[in-house]
Amino acid sequence: MKLRYHIIIFVCFLIFFNLFSRNPENVEYWYTQQFYLSYSRFMLAVTSYFSFSVGDILYIIAGVYILYRIIRIFKKHSLWKFRLLHTAKIGIKFCLIFYMLFNITWGLNNYNFPISHQLNIETIYTDEDLEKLIQKIIFTTNLLHSELINDSLQALQIEKSTEEIIKDGSEGLKNLADETNWFTYRTLSVKKSIFSLPLTYMGFSGYINPFTTEAQVNYMIPKTTLIVTTSHEMSHQLGYAKESEANFIGFLAAHSHSDKKYVYASNIFALRYCLNTLAKNNPNKTEEYLSHIYPGVIDNLTENTIFWSNYKGITDSFFKFFYSNFLKINNQKEGIHSYNKFVALLINYDKAYKLYPSFEN
Repeated sequence: MKLRYHIIIFVCFLIFFNLFSRNPENVEYWYTQQFYLSYSRFMLAVTSYFSFSVGDILYIIAGVYILYRIIRIFKKHSLWKFRLLHTAKIGIKFCLIFYMLFNITWGLNNYNFPISHQLNIETIYTDEDLEKLIQKIIFTTNLLHSELINDSLQALQIEKSTEEIIKDGSEGLKNLADETNWFTYRTLSVKKSIFSLPLTYMGFSGYINPFTTEAQVNYMIPKTTLIVTTSHEMSHQLGYAKESEANFIGFLAAHSHSDKKYVYASNIFALRYCLNTLAKNNPNKTEEYLSHIYPGVIDNLTENTIFWSNYKGITDSFFKFFYSNFLKINNQKEGIHSYNKFVALLINYDKAYKLYPSFEN
């Protein structure tokens, strides 16, 4: 098909897309609860027969096909202006098709009601609110660490394999669904990504394939991080597209697990985000709170940072910049920083539902 026909179809799609996505109620009912739910169930039923990620294989096939088309162009045309022109046409066609299919199969979930609307909670907080939550999480995490390890100097080790952690992710989500009735639990699946090493250099813990709705996790990341990441990616399968909301659901799913080590991992995840948020405005306060955390808990807090620092480089910065702008295009205006809105959800959820027990200093 010629490029102009692709552009005409794309313009028609944009007109419909913009009209439809303006109304979160329409997106929630007609898309998330009707079309996406049926489509996702079908795709997961099909891909569940394969131990590997079908979506990853499709990415490889698409990449090989595009490379093949470009090689043919270079063989057919000797002049660089024709080579660049036809290569650009292929690139534009690919981007237009990708964007349309992405939004049809999964991306429109970015435009439904925010979870704060569903829970009827605020999304703003004060520094005092943040510090109160940090105190409660530190107290709870230290206490849980003492239950799991009778040594405040030792970090908690997660002995379970990646496969076991992936399988256990379903329990936390099912418990959360039963406790809250926010969503109807259905059979979901997470697979180890065959691109885990490239993902690590790119700075990503996991992702959902929007075309097959398969969730992939980077099996190289620390186990305490993998626990919440697994639930995070599964929440994307449920239609929670915004990264802050996936962080929130992923945290709560791990926090609802029967295994206390999973609850501990969820606390480490929450505490890391809260302390990082506080450090941006009040680093001295952060140091003060760190002094109240058991050394073993500190080791678990820092293992994620140490892991990523070993792979950080120019590729990490490039892909984070690219992904940040991709999120902005898809109704997540804060870009890569939208992950941090998880803190606002956590603070206000704790206010409304008393997630962490209060205590006197």
